[in-house]
Amino acid sequence: MVKRAIALLFSVCLLLAATGCVGGGGPGYDDLVYPDFPLANADSESWEQWDRDEGQIEIDWFVNYSTFTWAGADNSSVSQAILDKTGIKINFIVPVTDDGQMLNTLISGQNMPDIITLNRNSSERILLAEQGEIYAINGLSERWAPRLMGRIDEDIVEYYKSSNGLLYGLPNQYTTEKDLQAYEEMDGTLLSNGAIVVREDWLNDYIDYKKAQDPNWNDVQATSPSGFIEMCKWVKQNKGITNSEPTVLLSQFDRNIDYGSRAIQHLIEYFNVAPEDKNGDFTYQYEQEEFKEMLLFLNELYREHCIISGNLSATATQIRQNIQNGIPFACILSPQDFAGYFKTAALNGYNYVPIVLTNSSGAVPQLRNLSSWGLRYTMVTKDCERPDRVIKLLDFLQSEEGQALIYWGVEGESYEQTIEPGTTQMGISFSGVEKEITYPYGQMEFTEEAWNKIQSNTASEYGFLRGMILLYNPMYPRLTSAKGNELNYYWNYVEYNCKAALTPYTFSYKPLTVQLDPLADNYIEMVNLETDLKDLWFEYIPMIISASTREQAESLYELTLGTARDYGCEDLRIEQNKSFQALKESMGIEYAYPPNDPNSGYSDLTVSGIRGDTSYNLDIPSNVTIQ
Repeated sequence: MVKRAIALLFSVCLLLAATGCVGGGGPGYDDLVYPDFPLANADSESWEQWDRDEGQIEIDWFVNYSTFTWAGADNSSVSQAILDKTGIKINFIVPVTDDGQMLNTLISGQNMPDIITLNRNSSERILLAEQGEIYAINGLSERWAPRLMGRIDEDIVEYYKSSNGLLYGLPNQYTTEKDLQAYEEMDGTLLSNGAIVVREDWLNDYIDYKKAQDPNWNDVQATSPSGFIEMCKWVKQNKGITNSEPTVLLSQFDRNIDYGSRAIQHLIEYFNVAPEDKNGDFTYQYEQEEFKEMLLFLNELYREHCIISGNLSATATQIRQNIQNGIPFACILSPQDFAGYFKTAALNGYNYVPIVLTNSSGAVPQLRNLSSWGLRYTMVTKDCERPDRVIKLLDFLQSEEGQALIYWGVEGESYEQTIEPGTTQMGISFSGVEKEITYPYGQMEFTEEAWNKIQSNTASEYGFLRGMILLYNPMYPRLTSAKGNELNYYWNYVEYNCKAALTPYTFSYKPLTVQLDPLADNYIEMVNLETDLKDLWFEYIPMIISASTREQAESLYELTLGTARDYGCEDLRIEQNKSFQALKESMGIEYAYPPNDPNSGYSDLTVSGIRGDTSYNLDIPSNVTIQ
């Protein structure tokens, strides 16, 4: 089959439908033709069933993420363990930039890499499977890794299934309901995904200034949009921030990101733009008054020279440079994406802390937490010469043994097992309470030698701590660590405290992460429409933000919304709502958005101050090196 360039995929919808690649689940998807290699059985692990006489093989693994690096490379303990277990040496391929050109070239060529990893929500992930370019995990597992499908949570299979009901890849960064429940029973709480963080010294100076003017002033007044803007203007004027420097820094704009920027995504949540209405139906968030208010809020910050034009086209590198130098007062982003740079800022005396922001009606914000269906998605292409060996590799990495290796390293060398998997016993919860706890994966702790090397930044020989993040379950280290979180370095604590005080305002967004039904007759049409609408807003949101007057910004917003309605955004919402209702039903919930659920406790939430609840912050232990 001649491969099509991804850039043209959506233009061949009619061809796909005509050739049986859409809606029928027939042989056009998965022709069930597999190479004739010896089958495996379920009597032992698949990675124990390969011919050692055959020796080592090398595979190419393309990761469509320019900054990806493999911590397990360079003959580390982790890479050696993977080689010993599977007999596979991995050659990673990454693009120079994230513009998608390298991926397009690979797909349009005659020979794709053995494995490819793409963004979970990318159209390429869906359409490569629909065009028959990818092996079904089900078929590979049945032949050469019989235990693999049993390791994959049924919710993941249901969420990612293709239009023929088969699974074509494995996600990373996913959180299953089973793991989340176990974590909650240990008194664990996931942090928010994003945050507005501000320089603590300048925040303190502003609060002191306001209270000097009026001793009765309460910093909750700064949590409103107008209060935030007033605060930013004061900081800009009194701290010497020039018009060419950002007082408010937004994360980079990228058409591959939902809403075009994580800053927009997080502000939607601060402004309480409801993804579900009071009747429990899915909404089109762009048409809500709160969304419009959020954009006009950004426009006012722009017109006051608090947001600068260069920010709207800034690269991730430029964002990082601003953060580590402590230039902006406020940053709106996902702190975990810039943790090392917030650490550098803190070491330089610029400590950033999270703040609360509401919409003009004072509605308590609702911030999505870190639970998710995944971030990236790994697939075995039909150009893979040894899918029998490759699926054994993925099976190993997906297993508990593989997950332990990915995070903790080699048992007896870098860690010791302190509690066996499945044990139920009295223990100390993550909140410090003694209670009966079930440890689904057991618990581990680093050896003294490994911990000392972590603290001295000389642990590269191990290659652990997310050494193979492409198939990483983020709940595994949380559930297996006595700390309940990844808290090994100084920067882990900096990142944690950039979000911890927002914990009362977080909730799981998983029920609201809707995928269109691949079995629907209009599936490709809706995928195409969804992409067109995202591109429309991606083009116009920066224009709305940078409009020269409020009236112009409002006019541009209304124009964009009108165009979205002409495109058929209501048709998309109706189809998304069908999937949304089915997802809620499968999860056994009536409402997905806490403000709509009378049993969620949302009505009891209040905003008592701009700093949130700082009791969630963590002190840095004495055995963690500040560096």
